Order: sequence, then C-alpha cells, then structure tokens
Amino acid sequence: APHLVAWLLTSLSRSAGLLVALRLLCGIGVGIGSAVAPCYIGEIATTGLRGALGAAHQLSITMGIVAVSALGSYAFVTERGGQSFSDWPRLALVGFGLSFPLFAMLLMPESPKWLAARGDTERTRQALRRLRAGEVTAEAQDLFAASSSGGLTAATPSAGSSDSGGRRMTLGDCKRSLLVGVCLMFF
Repeated sequence: APHLVAWLLTSLSRSAGLLVALRLLCGIGVGIGSAVAPCYIGEIATTGLRGALGAAHQLSITMGIVAVSALGSYAFVTERGGQSFSDWPRLALVGFGLSFPLFAMLLMPESPKWLAARGDTERTRQALRRLRAGEVTAEAQDLFAASSSGGLTAATPSAGSSDSGGRRMTLGDCKRSLLVGVCLMFF
C-alpha cells in the first residue's frame, strides 16, 4: 500500500516538499521489500534453487532500474522551451500500475521453516504442499527434525530475541555487522 499511495500522489503532486516526502515513503517501502523478499525467498526455496532465485530477484531489480531509466529518458519525454524533460507525472503512473502485483504476496503461504520452528505441523505441511510439486512428507520431517534439534528457531514473544546462550542480544553485539552494512551502502 505505501507504494500505491506514494506513486499515485507523486503523479498528482506539484509541490517539491510533498515530492520529497513521497520519495521517502517509496524508499521506506523499497527498503522493507529489499530486506523481506530475499529472506522469504531463502525460506521457501529448495536448496537447489535458492541461489538461482536469489540471483533472479537481484537481476529483476537491476533490470527494473534500467527499464525505468530508459522510459524516463526516451518514452516519457516532454519538450519545454527547446529543452527535453522527463514527464515524471506519467512515469509515476507506471510505478503506480507496477505496484499492484505486490498484492499477490497476500496469496503466498507462510514460510514452512518458520511454521516448523513454531511447531505448527499441519500448517507446515499445507505450506509445503502449496510451494512444492509432489510429496512433501520427507521435507516436512526434515524441517521438524531441524527444529527440534535447535537448527531452526522462531522468535516468539516469550523467547524474545536471545541468542543460543540464553543471553539477550544488544546493539553492542551487532555493532560491527551494522557498521559494515551501512558502509557498504556507500561503495
């Protein structure tokens, strides 16, 4: 929904301040999707497909950036005073239209690994049946075995966000990883 609202209002807006706020809203939506989509792909994909699906996801993002750049530079161009400009209100409507497929995620099942880690046997099998062709009993048993041996964990309100030693994690535990991640944005 943030994408739909932001792109629609971007196409209608003529205020610089509102455009900045709407770009921020789009950025938040993209940031959330950039974190959630690879995690979901990793959770639902089989071992043999995980790398290919992760690469396809990143390739799709890159191709989308190239396509929008081409559309803004060549297809949605307007002339004013002898100069060419991108017709960004119409380009924003393309973004609005391309946001609708995001609603298909509402039809996707929960991650079988997450369900198994929570001990939800029936929903784990249902999710696997929706995601896989053929028999899922062996894979479900593997997920439950990994869950019971501590190989899979799910955060629950009672468990909090503690590590395997039972100690609660703090920002200090993640400082180095956070610093590396933030620095990578600039390179």
